[in-house]
Amino acid sequence: MAVKVKAKSLEERWDRLVQRIKSEHSIGLGEPEHEKEARKARARADYDFFVTYYFPHYTRTKLGEVSHCAPFHIDAANAILANPMFTGLMKWFRGSAKSTHFNIFIPLWLKIQEPIRQLNVMMLLGQSATSAARLIQDIQAELAHNQRYINDFGPQIKDGSWAEGQFQTQDGCAFVSMGMGQPQRGTRFGANRPDYITGDDLDSTKLAKNPARVREAVEWIHREVIPTMDIGIARFMLINNLITKKGIMAMMLKLHPDWFISEVNALDEAGEVTWQKYTKDFFAGLLKKIGFKAFQSEYMNDPQVDGGVFTTEQIQWAKLPKDWSWFDALVMYCDPSYSTSETSDFTAIAGWGKKGEKFYKFKAYFRQRESVDKAIKWWFKYYMSLEVKVRAKMRCYIEANATQCVILRPIINKQARKSGIANFIQFDKSKKGDKADRIGSMTTQYENGDVFYSVDEETDLDMIFSIEQLTSWTDGAKHDDGPDADESAWRRLEKIGRASGRSSVPTGGFTQNQSRAF
Repeated sequence: MAVKVKAKSLEERWDRLVQRIKSEHSIGLGEPEHEKEARKARARADYDFFVTYYFPHYTRTKLGEVSHCAPFHIDAANAILANPMFTGLMKWFRGSAKSTHFNIFIPLWLKIQEPIRQLNVMMLLGQSATSAARLIQDIQAELAHNQRYINDFGPQIKDGSWAEGQFQTQDGCAFVSMGMGQPQRGTRFGANRPDYITGDDLDSTKLAKNPARVREAVEWIHREVIPTMDIGIARFMLINNLITKKGIMAMMLKLHPDWFISEVNALDEAGEVTWQKYTKDFFAGLLKKIGFKAFQSEYMNDPQVDGGVFTTEQIQWAKLPKDWSWFDALVMYCDPSYSTSETSDFTAIAGWGKKGEKFYKFKAYFRQRESVDKAIKWWFKYYMSLEVKVRAKMRCYIEANATQCVILRPIINKQARKSGIANFIQFDKSKKGDKADRIGSMTTQYENGDVFYSVDEETDLDMIFSIEQLTSWTDGAKHDDGPDADESAWRRLEKIGRASGRSSVPTGGFTQNQSRAF
């Protein structure tokens, strides 16, 4: 059975939970019985009402306003209630209240359903016995001290403690916590076996580095956890944002495409927030604070890690000469995106100079969900900020097929007229060959230490994010616009500059960086 947890920090956390619950609750004394019954009936049918009435300590903002459930909270709760044999994989972004809903609100909502109670034995799974105990603390604190819930549905706690990993309620329900890997066989309370199980944040980047342990965890879920469940009512779900492509959630998604799969990102395809608790400005500021990789992994279910082909250790910063005539050649190359949806590609403009065998990146434009018009406007503004002799030396290209030329030409010409200069951007309609081979061909220069980035751009977000995409890149990566623009610029530099170490571009395959595996 469960393992006893001894942790002073958990005792202190329990005290804080109890004080928080008690401080936010008030109940009407002597209210008519019919009003209470009407409220209970509404609570059973209306999940948002249930959450906002019984848990104001979670839903009331610092300004005293009510923060309602997001549509995805309500949809998930209703789907779980509707299907007694629910199995789900819930990929919700960090900060989406995953644990709060699946470990507190939904089970307590199922517990009050009539005429058949929908929860009898709940099991919470954590990475360890301690983390599981912390999870079960939350629901026991509500059952013991939530006066609104107790006033409407009667006294709850019977015996047991989260510190022992389990407790029971007066109406015969039981709650148990387990650490990942603990034996589950034979788990029951009286005649009842678990009928509601959640695996909360079982994944970790450390675990994902050990494929054998991931397989063991997945087998444990299939052989030990799910078979413990009861007949008739058996709801099971994993809740985790997709922080790694090689972890438990990723493997379960591959094994069970027929399960209920819910993916909720912080921003939708139109770039709008999915939960009105947050704002676009909040996530924009967060992106700047934590960087592209962390934001995509934690908030967009798009895990970003060093790909193993290009590494952060290979990024070298250098002070560029004031006189850019020092360079053999200068090129700016644009790989445009024609969509502004959340899942769209990035528009990448890469500015590179070449001296002998060495390549120097002096500027980057790297934006998602921004129109081509904005990118072209930025390009003209930057181009005009350069000295005349630098502009005379620089060649600028944009990738475009015949159809895209029709779209781009009026946009570029319009900006040229506004700027009062001739159009300096040439269309690149050339066939380049396999993209992965081309991008991979740059590894030699990076491994030899022949690639540098302007130290003046070290804190520029466009430059930073373009580098993060490069170091995340592998063959088949979801986004590769930055590296593609880099390689295209290099190819042009070779044609117009002096001979370099890259005498030819490989046409098939690329070598893996020996210092790091894929």
